[in-house]
Amino acid sequence: MKTDTFYLYPDRRDVSITAYLLDDSEELLNGAKRPAVIICPGGAYLFCSDREAEPVAMRFLAMGYHAFVLRYSTFNGMENGKWPEDVKKIPRAKAETVYPIPLIELGKAMLLVKENAGQWLVDEEQVGICGFSAGGHNCALYSSNWHKSFLTDALRTDTKMLKPSFCILGYAFIDYLYHSQLRFEEYTEKSYQWMYLDYFGTIDPSEDAMVLASANYQVTKLNPPTFLWTTSTDDGVPVSHSLRMAQALADHGVPFELHVFGEGQHGLVLADQTTAQTKKEVNETVQKWISLAVTWLKNYASLPIQ
Repeated sequence: MKTDTFYLYPDRRDVSITAYLLDDSEELLNGAKRPAVIICPGGAYLFCSDREAEPVAMRFLAMGYHAFVLRYSTFNGMENGKWPEDVKKIPRAKAETVYPIPLIELGKAMLLVKENAGQWLVDEEQVGICGFSAGGHNCALYSSNWHKSFLTDALRTDTKMLKPSFCILGYAFIDYLYHSQLRFEEYTEKSYQWMYLDYFGTIDPSEDAMVLASANYQVTKLNPPTFLWTTSTDDGVPVSHSLRMAQALADHGVPFELHVFGEGQHGLVLADQTTAQTKKEVNETVQKWISLAVTWLKNYASLPIQ
């Protein structure tokens, strides 16, 4: 296996793409190209989770796919892991971290992979995306926007180079507008303010802005086939987010598969000891999502085995 890290900006080290490329061999694919997946870790757009990065890449590698981990722009206005008591003291998000920058960076990742498809032995017709939580939001929104002019213009390319062949979403945050209407005890006014601030650059985004940043409202028949999974007891991103995305895909005739596991907390990732910090993050039932996803994926991105 070969690994390499590429930085998207010459003056920043926080935004990068790490490539995990399987070695070629006469005993393996003998020069044939492999499908690839670009992985977007979650982290509430405050950071990119290590748990949802390399361990997931390793799992896809083990199944024969090249993998790439994108660490996109995030914003952290916390002080020692906490928000200031006075919301007015929360620093403003920088222009280079807010919408649509993370979306454009995912487009840059797609462009980088496809531009190097020849030397990396990547099948450019089978490059998909996989994201978790906020990373799932980035992937879902990209799936609904890859063909829009604001992306092709920003990246100076055509839609063919930006098109994802599939999308895998794990407990993805989908709908800002809907979420703003929820009233759970754990979702305080202050938590909404930082959630809006780190993505929109303001604590009071307009409804129009939230709709543009919510993948389910942007779904068209051009969305790629999508695999969604979550748990019914997720208290970080309610199951209704995945259900709303699945309904939008169904309404537009986009192929999808949805799995809602009965129990499990937010952020389980692989749900085994690979990504668990505590025993609560090991869930044998939820572990099945990755094998289910790969079985589904063979319909859209399979290895060139005769």
